[in-house]
Amino acid sequence: MTVLAPSIGAILLVVGVKSQVELDKALANQAQAMQVVEELRTLSLQCSAIRRRSVLFYELLARLDIQFAQLISDMNRIVDQEGEDYATFLPTSKRTIAMAATMAATIKEVLDTPILNGDGDLTDESKAMADQMNTILAKMSQ
Repeated sequence: MTVLAPSIGAILLVVGVKSQVELDKALANQAQAMQVVEELRTLSLQCSAIRRRSVLFYELLARLDIQFAQLISDMNRIVDQEGEDYATFLPTSKRTIAMAATMAATIKEVLDTPILNGDGDLTDESKAMADQMNTILAKMSQ
């Protein structure tokens, strides 16, 4: 029994040290996993923000398209009624043509606005453009 006790003690010491090493590895793995979880949360939030901005631009372009389609219809009516010589158009017709040209330029400007920068982050430019266009459209619909 006296020979067995030190052997059991040595085995328990080795097992205890090995268990501590395994516990340390497990805790390190847990820390890495928590870091990955946090990174995934951040990426998820970023993806949601990108989606919201994309939807905002989609809705903005849809609203502009509705306005533009009406202006194109009005221009077709003008050409049918007044001919193709802009110089002979009525003042209201000339305003309609000017509004259509402005709307086309506005749509192009919106389409040319980058939503993301080279790093994949949302641009301040796209936020400013969306805010500006929503303000203009709100005024137009009054």
